[in-house]
Amino acid sequence: MSRISRHAAAGENPASFKPPVEETHGRKIVKGLFCAGVALSAILCAPHVSAASVYADQTKKITVGTGESYGTVNGDVYGGHGSENASESDSVSGYTVEIKEGAVVEKVNPSYGGSVLGGFIGQSNDGRAITENTVEMTGGTVGRSIHGGYSLGNGVVRNNTVDIKGGQVTETVHGGYSNGSGNVTENKVFVSGGEVGKAVFGGLADKNSTGVVQNNEVNITGGTLSEDVRGGQSDGSGEVKENTVTISGEKTTVNGTVYGGYSKGSGAVSNNTVTMTGGKVEKEVRGGYSNGSGDVTENEVFVKGGTVSKTIFGGFAGEKSNGEVKGNTVTIEGGTISEKVRGGYSNGAGSVIGNEVTMTGGEVKGNVYGGYSNGSGNAESNTVTINGGSVLDGIRGGQSAGGAVTGNTIDLNGGQVAGKAYAGYGNNGTVTGNTINLNGANGINITKAWLYGSNLETNNNNASGNTLNIKNYTGSAQNIGKFQTIDLDLAGQTLSENRAIITLTENKETNLDNSTIHIHSSGNAIAKTNSDLIDRYEVIKNKTDAGLTAKNVKYEKGQITVRQNGALQALYKVEWDGDKNSTSGEGTPNSIDLVKTGEIEVVPGTETVNESRLALTDFLNAAGDFILDRKLQCSIREDGSIPETCFYGAVSGGDLHHDLNGNKAWAHTTGTHWFLGIRSKLNEKQDTEKDLNGALYVEAGWGNVDTHNRWAKGNGNIHYYGIGAIGERKQKEGDWKGAYLQAHARIGRAFSDYNSRLKDGSGEKLDYDKNSTYYGAGFEIGREWQYHPDYMLDSYLKYRWLHLNGFNTEINGADHKLDDIDSHRTRLGTRLNYTAEKTGMPYIGIAWEHEFDGNARGSVMGYSLKDTSLKGDSGVLELGVKFVPSEKSRWNYDFTIEGYVGQREGVMGNFVVNYLF
Repeated sequence: MSRISRHAAAGENPASFKPPVEETHGRKIVKGLFCAGVALSAILCAPHVSAASVYADQTKKITVGTGESYGTVNGDVYGGHGSENASESDSVSGYTVEIKEGAVVEKVNPSYGGSVLGGFIGQSNDGRAITENTVEMTGGTVGRSIHGGYSLGNGVVRNNTVDIKGGQVTETVHGGYSNGSGNVTENKVFVSGGEVGKAVFGGLADKNSTGVVQNNEVNITGGTLSEDVRGGQSDGSGEVKENTVTISGEKTTVNGTVYGGYSKGSGAVSNNTVTMTGGKVEKEVRGGYSNGSGDVTENEVFVKGGTVSKTIFGGFAGEKSNGEVKGNTVTIEGGTISEKVRGGYSNGAGSVIGNEVTMTGGEVKGNVYGGYSNGSGNAESNTVTINGGSVLDGIRGGQSAGGAVTGNTIDLNGGQVAGKAYAGYGNNGTVTGNTINLNGANGINITKAWLYGSNLETNNNNASGNTLNIKNYTGSAQNIGKFQTIDLDLAGQTLSENRAIITLTENKETNLDNSTIHIHSSGNAIAKTNSDLIDRYEVIKNKTDAGLTAKNVKYEKGQITVRQNGALQALYKVEWDGDKNSTSGEGTPNSIDLVKTGEIEVVPGTETVNESRLALTDFLNAAGDFILDRKLQCSIREDGSIPETCFYGAVSGGDLHHDLNGNKAWAHTTGTHWFLGIRSKLNEKQDTEKDLNGALYVEAGWGNVDTHNRWAKGNGNIHYYGIGAIGERKQKEGDWKGAYLQAHARIGRAFSDYNSRLKDGSGEKLDYDKNSTYYGAGFEIGREWQYHPDYMLDSYLKYRWLHLNGFNTEINGADHKLDDIDSHRTRLGTRLNYTAEKTGMPYIGIAWEHEFDGNARGSVMGYSLKDTSLKGDSGVLELGVKFVPSEKSRWNYDFTIEGYVGQREGVMGNFVVNYLF
């Protein structure tokens, strides 16, 4: 059998190959190569159907098939062939071989014929490259093998391609092959149809090779492959890295094992990839494999569809390997795996470290291991993450037959898991620091699963630090145990009197003895209930008669807050119902419970619902001040008289901040106020002693509110509509000339759409959209003193009362009763007016304001809310000007800016327009 024939046998790779040669006209001519000679081509290259070995002509192309120059070849087919006496700088490059329907490339005997080679170099001392040659097969039969590039020399084999769309290849296919020192890189095999009888290689470096096998590719979209598919392989000392295999197509079948990268020698196997989106692999899938001395690192397998009949390995070190298996990954998004999945696996002495399996879909009918050392190596820091899909026969974060099992993790976030899940599993070494994280936020089904920290008992000296973390999960499991620590994060969990957080269904005692149970007790560790707060809630419960034992358990971080409807709360601690001091009653102990330790209280910050109402009250107060501070005086006629009736209107905008008593609380409002009124003189014109004036008006305003306290903040929209009346008496003569008395009343409807969230991380939202009636009244006494012809001083004392009706509302299922709010304010102040110019009269004022009440009270589910109030003192400074465009104008304007300091802070701007009729 020839060397190329031996290579065609499964597992056998050629060491050297040289076709027979003979001396002709002083130079060696390869048998069958007569058509390559330029001088003889016209005579000898006539078309024929049957031939011995054939070669490409000057066009660098040869086609075999029905109707072509060659139909049956009783030998080998060559695209490019490197002859012995060619210059070493001449690469074998750019040749094309086409095998079409009807083509037959026959194996003549065990030592000759039946192969197709895009580019070929047959001398071991030949350093030329074989690059960019192509073999395309759409039909016919190849009796032995196909090689895109084939070198027995020392040059690189790069970027050669085999594309099989139909037909039959009896033995192997190589994108690129070398048995020298040259690298095998960027070669490609595409199979979209037909049959291949033996293995397919993207790139192969044989046992005598020292070259790197890198960036070779096999892409299978159809057809049937009877044996293995290997993206890149080295049987020598070179590295195998960054090779890829992609399998797709519903009817694609691979009857062997699929490898991204494969090494039998000393080279490392790294960063190789297998991606599967469809089809069927009858045996295993291995991202990277070594049965030599090299490490297997960072290889990847992606499964998005199709079926794998046996096991998937991200990285695999065989029994002859001493290398590490590290950082390999398997990602499953769909498809079916009929047996098992291993992120990293070693049958040798190397450790298995940092490998990962991640599932978001698909089905694994066997078990899943993050990392598995079946030799003496350690299993460290491997991870299995289940976000979706299903695992039907258990999970192990890490396992070792002879080494330590440390720091492995199982993350259970979604999908379905059945069988026994071990964070770590050790046959002879220690099992320490392994973790299962159970997070039910996205929904996960573990009703048929057992969760274990290790395969060793909790108090075994070889087991320590194995932890179960439970978060956002409510449901059932078969059983749990053999954890040194159980960490309960119940934040956001909904508790029920008749339902445990985790219900265990196996009729076998749950043993939590000698463990530590830690409960999150930070400010945002808050559980919920939609019913009354009771004395005891079950957290972990074995519902069978076998019960649950938790002897010698250490409880860390004592208490958690449980809230009812986001309004009431109480503190709870963790306790086993079999504890001698337990209040759970008699019977077989069967649960870990939350037990109430404190009194029920209103959730701090709930008073934010009243703070928003105080903000509305202050907004209505600002509207009243704006309207009532405008003097009821119409524009002066040309003759100096004042009309009996006039219309006037005004607009005001403000930005006010009000401190609310206690707990760093404040309310902030911004918005505009509008009113339109009619003023009329009520007494006779002939009455020179006094003026009696009256006004009716309508008011409206729109604004925004922000509130803040130590525990909550919120925001919303507010608006109001109302009507009012004002009466004024002003003395015109006598000792009390300039003295005035004003009284007012107003009524309307106020609307508030408010949203708030507690700042403790619980996510509790307090919101309402309500409206209520407001009304108010008050009076003002003062005197205008014209102490100088150009200046007039106006001093006053004002009292204003505003009432805002309360209401009852349901927030988060909790009944809130919000009481009426009454504001009682006085303002003492004076204003200096410049009166020399009738068309422009500036003024400045200062005042002190005191709020006597402004308390907001209420209750939730019968428990009193914390009082909050507007009470306090504020200073007011105003600057303004009254002007008319001319002395004969029928228009009168008043513009004012007011600044506030103290309990109320901010700025108001007012603009008033009078029109004379």
